[in-house]
Amino acid sequence: MNKISFLIPFFVCGLFCSFSLMGDIHHINNNPRSLNLSNIKYLYSQPKDTIHLLSDEYILISLKNQTASVVRRGDSLNKITFPVSTGHSGIDKGMATPPGFYTVQSKLSKAISRQFNNAELINWVGFNGNIGFHGLSSSGYYSHLGVRPSSHGCVRISREDGKKLSNLVKLGTPVLVYSDEPAITIAFAEMKNFDHNNDILLEKKTKATDLLVKSRQKALYSGDYYKLSNSKLFINGRSIIKNRGFSIGSASKIAKVQRDFKTSFESGLIKQDFTNVKIKYLEYNKKSLDETESNVDSISKLKY
Repeated sequence: MNKISFLIPFFVCGLFCSFSLMGDIHHINNNPRSLNLSNIKYLYSQPKDTIHLLSDEYILISLKNQTASVVRRGDSLNKITFPVSTGHSGIDKGMATPPGFYTVQSKLSKAISRQFNNAELINWVGFNGNIGFHGLSSSGYYSHLGVRPSSHGCVRISREDGKKLSNLVKLGTPVLVYSDEPAITIAFAEMKNFDHNNDILLEKKTKATDLLVKSRQKALYSGDYYKLSNSKLFINGRSIIKNRGFSIGSASKIAKVQRDFKTSFESGLIKQDFTNVKIKYLEYNKKSLDETESNVDSISKLKY
């Protein structure tokens, strides 16, 4: 008898919940518009602007963790990570390694920095003009790797790891340098995913492509990302992007609520603005206007 008395509250509670749920189902069935599952995507997801990669690897450099990772297609869960030491603005002639989206621009087994007493830069992998990966002939800096920034702007890496990294990447391999979580992300894709009539291939940085990338990030911040366009950004992993790369934004600024598209007059204005940006991009691309700064071919200015 005591056991039955103990179970009665649970039975009543379960019965009440069942009737409540039936009432909700009845309400939905009689008013199907009251539950719009498609809106859940726009209300609760916090997207990033994805750059779709057609090649097989990219590099992530975490300034906060002092690590560099090579992520490979089909093996993204087992990325190869190396301890590094990035730039420090507090040392003489030093600067912090700038965040951004870059590509590998040059590879040399050995470079010479005349700016810093002809220092030998072992296994040079440049990705931002005179900033890149390298080791040094001495090993005194090894104690800083994975611990703290200590270079004049470059990404120092051990000679052994530098050789491994150099063998894993090629000219055009994307390099994402970040401190806090960026507003962009990289995802592997295939050419069959590319819509020639709609998507955009980033092959170089111009005023137009720079404006395009920044406008998409601005839309993320304002909650209008889904109102822009369904165009996707692609990179082939072979093109060398100069002129200090692209902005990566900040994930902390992304609006938690992203409004649905084609829901207001405002959406038409925003889409028109995006269309103008895309037209400018196509005009620049058609004329083959490369407005990047001249590449730093001389190794005399290399940071270390």
